Amino acid sequence: MLTPTVRFLPDPATGRSSLIGSDAMVWTLNPTATAAVEVLAGGGSPADVYEQLAERWPQVSAGQLRDDINTLIRQLRDGGLLS
Repeated sequence: MLTPTVRFLPDPATGRSSLIGSDAMVWTLNPTATAAVEVLAGGGSPADVYEQLAERWPQVSAGQLRDDINTLIRQLRDGGLLS
C-alpha cells in the first residue's frame, strides 16, 4: 500500500504516472510501473500485481515478471513511497 502522504497521479492519455512523496520528490513511472502501482494503491498485494500484469503481458516470462515486480516494490519501499 502507498504511504498516506504519497500522491499518485496517473495520466490516462499516456499510460504513465507520477508519484509525489512527502519530500516533494517526483517519481515518473512508465506504463508497466503505473499498472503495478494502480494495484498497490488499491490495496492489492504483490501477488495481485503479478496476476494483473501476467494477464496484461502474457509474453513476459514468469521469472522476469516476478523479478521486475520485486525490484519495483523494493525501490518504492526504499524511497519511502510504499509501506
